[in-house]
Amino acid sequence: MSPAVPDALAEGITESVLPLPRQWAAGIDRLLAQSRVPGAAIALITPQGRFVHCYGRRKMSEDGPVQPDTLFNIASMTKAFVATLALSLSQQGKLDLDEPVARLLPELCFEPDWINGEISWRDLLSNRLGLQRGGLADYGLAVGFDPAELIRRFSAMRRSGPFRATFSYCNPAFDAAVLAMERLTGLSIDTLLYDRLLGPAGLAHALARDPAPTARFATGHVFDRTDRLIEAEAAAWTRPGAGGLLSSAADQLRWLALNLGEGSIDGQRVLPRAIWQELWTPHIHVPVGDRELWVGTCESGFAAYGLGWFVTELHGRPMAVHSGGDIGWRSRIALLPDQAIGLSVLINGSGSVGTAVQHRLLELCLGLAPQPWSGLIAARAARQRAGMLAELETGWGRSPDAAARPTEFVGDYRNPESGILTLTSTDAGMALSFVDGPIWNGVLAPLGGDVFDHAIGGPIATYDGHDAPCPRVRFLRTNGRVAALDHSSMGVFERCASSTFGAGGRK
Repeated sequence: MSPAVPDALAEGITESVLPLPRQWAAGIDRLLAQSRVPGAAIALITPQGRFVHCYGRRKMSEDGPVQPDTLFNIASMTKAFVATLALSLSQQGKLDLDEPVARLLPELCFEPDWINGEISWRDLLSNRLGLQRGGLADYGLAVGFDPAELIRRFSAMRRSGPFRATFSYCNPAFDAAVLAMERLTGLSIDTLLYDRLLGPAGLAHALARDPAPTARFATGHVFDRTDRLIEAEAAAWTRPGAGGLLSSAADQLRWLALNLGEGSIDGQRVLPRAIWQELWTPHIHVPVGDRELWVGTCESGFAAYGLGWFVTELHGRPMAVHSGGDIGWRSRIALLPDQAIGLSVLINGSGSVGTAVQHRLLELCLGLAPQPWSGLIAARAARQRAGMLAELETGWGRSPDAAARPTEFVGDYRNPESGILTLTSTDAGMALSFVDGPIWNGVLAPLGGDVFDHAIGGPIATYDGHDAPCPRVRFLRTNGRVAALDHSSMGVFERCASSTFGAGGRK
């Protein structure tokens, strides 16, 4: 697949922007081609200049090339925008980062109760609430879901460790921060972002996520269970705080410049420098296991989460970094402020090649010896799969007993975070449906006794690769009768006595 080198530069890119050096571009293209990526847009700033590299197509089934103004879903890279917005409001005296948010979010109902009165803006933006991932509140609910209900579901998330002492990546915390900002100001998140951040910084193409494709909108792609690359339908949900922005390479150049300038761009100060002192201050230590997953390498001697950014080091050089992932999308951003280097990688495909591209380009910028990133990442993925399988076999192991009759299990089950799960018996087996998160629907495949694979039917099934293990379900009995099911990702769902529920599956 040949790259769309920007000889005739698209809207938003000026003649001062250069293509990547030919040898660099060729190496990056090989990495992308090996990973079967449909398209990518790369923005790079170094002391030598500003660069854009576009590769491949916006959509696998069409010939339209990726251009500097092509819009990609940047997913969790949105978190830095939200944190920067909150800090701009703080600098203007609109909010206090250490003020509890309970008066703006009365729906918060964590246990123990004292936590509700303590959770501050800083806590929401720093991933230090100590909550366990896995349910629909974290991974996504249906479009149109009441934000207040999301906060109630957020409050029901399981705990992974002590409050303010445990790093735990938490999407709904950023959604809660957005809802609190909207209630505080009386303005929508779109208006706040445009008026206070995107507009002043000159990010002409960035926009809140719009499910209606435009001529400049790339399409996400995933691998199915047979390892076939397919176009992914637009996800039926959006996360305004955790991941809702679309952006282009052209805009990412300005976003990189704004961050490297700590609020200054084009010789003008747009935002106070004090914002970046807060953004990049470590707030919670990131342990080594999570460091490999989120930061991209375990070799760093230090890693933490600031506000909307991971802060770490690369060969002794301070680095701020973040990744983003959605169904059919991957993104990465890295800043080496002391070196005046900034890099953004946007991809309309799946997998971990963005990590390889990031590290290879940073090696080139710093004059470091290249590492075999494709092999290192493949080995890491294999270790992760093996670990996932071992965990499943330990807690949800196969049973030598014959599978129980489906009629024993059919009905509704409820989890306070993920809502209603319905099991029905069909000719093909048991169908599993989530009222509030249909992207997780699928079937239960028997593994003996009361243990089943949850074979997800949609594209999220291959988010961790086409050969990623299925989640598992184990039914729990009381006095011989099925009373609950334990889902390896989402926790325990209690069996409902009645199938009558209110709107959206909520009692």
